[in-house]
Amino acid sequence: MIRSRVRLLLFPLGVLLLCGCGSGGWQSVETDRLIIHYKKDSFAEQNLAEAVAEYEDSIQAAERLLPQVRLEGKVKVYLHEHLDKLGYARAAAREVHFRYDREFRLTSMHEFLHIFLQRLNPHAPLRFEEGVCRMHEVRSVRAGGGVVQVPLVQLGKRAAPATWRLEQIFLDHYSSDEEGNLAAAFAAFAVQEYGEGPFWNFYGSLRKREWRTAIEKYFGQDIQAVEARFVNFMKRIPDPPGP
Repeated sequence: MIRSRVRLLLFPLGVLLLCGCGSGGWQSVETDRLIIHYKKDSFAEQNLAEAVAEYEDSIQAAERLLPQVRLEGKVKVYLHEHLDKLGYARAAAREVHFRYDREFRLTSMHEFLHIFLQRLNPHAPLRFEEGVCRMHEVRSVRAGGGVVQVPLVQLGKRAAPATWRLEQIFLDHYSSDEEGNLAAAFAAFAVQEYGEGPFWNFYGSLRKREWRTAIEKYFGQDIQAVEARFVNFMKRIPDPPGP
């Protein structure tokens, strides 16, 4: 514990507020927004200053994308050396979990967005919430003998055209990247139509089983007309590279 306290003196003044040991063998440091948990002698502990800076950047990036959302308390960040998923959020508990090891360090703002969106509207359909979290993300794709960064909105075009339907996008569950990326494409379409301010009002009005009312009010058309406009939007997206 003494060694940890000495190390923390090397961080920029005002960034870290506390170091201590918690339950389950976790140790923690705090910032203004976060409580970052890591295991002793882990890769995260060895690179703690870098990890703190990366996750502070991530949560600030999430804040900049959203209207003002007041969080109650700090967000808990758990850095795992072994994790089946690269990352996930437990939004109601204000927790995000990331794989952080020598081979892979997930530092995306995506999981933080789930925390903010839970506060903004806990009643939004889960698949569309996932799409909103993906709307500004990119992914590395092999193409032309190299690797390129492709927006997930563009990768949404890989979804079969038969699924380009609003009843698919506003389901309250999802199980694949393809479903989430298609929902991201619809979110981008909605923002393009009327801008970010009206979009967040629209998002706040969504209800899991009553999303049709919000759609018709936001777009000023019935579901069939909005769906036709979305299909045209999808057709105009360039085909994504790669297999």
